[in-house]
Amino acid sequence: MGISVNRKTGADLETCACRTELRSQRGSLYILFAAAMVIMSGVVFAVTFFSMQCATAPFMIEESESSPTLDMSRDRIITREEWHAAEAKYVKQLRHPTPFVEISHTATPACYSPVKCSARMKNIQDYHMSTEIGLPDIGYSFVLGGDGNVYEGRGWDATTMHIGFVKQCNIGISLIGNFVSDTPTNGQLKAVKDLIELGVKLGKIDENYKLVAMNETINTMSPGSVLYGIIKKWPHFWTPSKDDIGACPDTIYELD
Repeated sequence: MGISVNRKTGADLETCACRTELRSQRGSLYILFAAAMVIMSGVVFAVTFFSMQCATAPFMIEESESSPTLDMSRDRIITREEWHAAEAKYVKQLRHPTPFVEISHTATPACYSPVKCSARMKNIQDYHMSTEIGLPDIGYSFVLGGDGNVYEGRGWDATTMHIGFVKQCNIGISLIGNFVSDTPTNGQLKAVKDLIELGVKLGKIDENYKLVAMNETINTMSPGSVLYGIIKKWPHFWTPSKDDIGACPDTIYELD
């Protein structure tokens, strides 16, 4: 019996190689498909998980020095103790209700958080009480930060640094910032109105008060043309004439 030898031609070998390559490609496709399914499942799970977290967790806004639209506790008055005010050298009592509310600006950089605005208050007080200026305290009754908070200056019961015909008979409200070209925040503007309304309710400000800009009392750019253009449209805004200008009533006495 002869021996049978199976001989493959070149064509047969090429066909076999092609089949092997196809099987290899199919296997790679199966692996890629399975990996894609795993990735997609992970993405779906992650989206679902974070959606549930957002639905149940409170929305937090990170406080930023560059966020002029921060809506904070606008009705809160931050006391002198809270912003670490120095003690006044002396105080002159303001009799109530006072007939004038004077608006000014601090002509300093703006601030948009309690930390930054408290530091600004300290800087302003230090400057006002320095030998260069020589005031007994920070010059304003209240100061309004870009965060919409009210910062207590001399408060309701002490006279302010404002002079001219409103000297010793005004509540002085100053907005932190320089409003020759900048615009005060909505929080600051609302705080001005709310503070005046509170002063009237407390009997500190006359219900028929006159709202005046600082540049109507002395030669100054304060409160800045932008802020001036805003408050001149408010009720009680008053532009004095020469006949109106006179000394305030004798409404003060010095505290012991």
